[in-house]
Amino acid sequence: EKLGDADSASESSGGEDEPGTSEKKLSNEEILKIAAEEAAKSDPSKEKLIRKASENPWLRSELSKIREKRKKNSTKNSISAKNIDDIIDNDESNFLKIQTTEVNEVPVELIDKMEEVDGMETQADFLAAAFEDDDVVADFEAEKEAVEANEKPQNIDLTLHGWGDWTGPGITDKKKDKFIVKAPEQKRRDKNRIGVIIRETADKSIEKFQPKIVPFPFTKASDFEAYIQQPIGRDWNTELTHVKLIKPSVVTQAGRIIRPLDKEAVIKERMVKEMSSSEDEY
Repeated sequence: EKLGDADSASESSGGEDEPGTSEKKLSNEEILKIAAEEAAKSDPSKEKLIRKASENPWLRSELSKIREKRKKNSTKNSISAKNIDDIIDNDESNFLKIQTTEVNEVPVELIDKMEEVDGMETQADFLAAAFEDDDVVADFEAEKEAVEANEKPQNIDLTLHGWGDWTGPGITDKKKDKFIVKAPEQKRRDKNRIGVIIRETADKSIEKFQPKIVPFPFTKASDFEAYIQQPIGRDWNTELTHVKLIKPSVVTQAGRIIRPLDKEAVIKERMVKEMSSSEDEY
């Protein structure tokens, strides 16, 4: 590679070795290759990882930097070592000390499904823990039975104690059914509805305030409901509109006598209006 070529070029440009010496300097690539083989032999389980690390160009440059740094820091070992074991500090695994991990790509869909399943299990665990000591269904059914018993019509007992009865020792008190008015059977609207309680006696007090027919001048129930639902307070209307909405239909002075309407005067006024309207038509 480029690093090995640069090293070989520097070695060739450095001139020939001195006479009498047959030693040849090894390039970084050759050193890395030999170290990888030795490390793989020492630990066969990491052979694949060591081979990938030795073939990575970026790791080659990093390993060469580490090697140069160790050379500078080492004062005991000689630069002109005679065997490859001394060059790599007598420990092949130290030369490949950079930790590398093989990353396996996991599909995104699988991760999403795993998170969904994990979330469902967590939610189920939370619900189980929340209602661990609570029997919600049984409590609701018990409450429904109590409401039915409380709202069930009661029989009326019209028996007058002492009237028509014998008294004295040995006389047993017999209950007379003919003086008991039995309450009519009432069919509940929630009888066949599971998980529902309808209170039959609720809101009975407001029925007297509900109109039976649509009041004048309204002709539709929807118009009357819309008028009733319209607020008249200052918070929802302007001051002028609020005054008009709350203005009474009849205004008189305090202490003034208000006489009843005269029937004849009302009839005359109505007849005058009808005649004037007929003249206007002609």
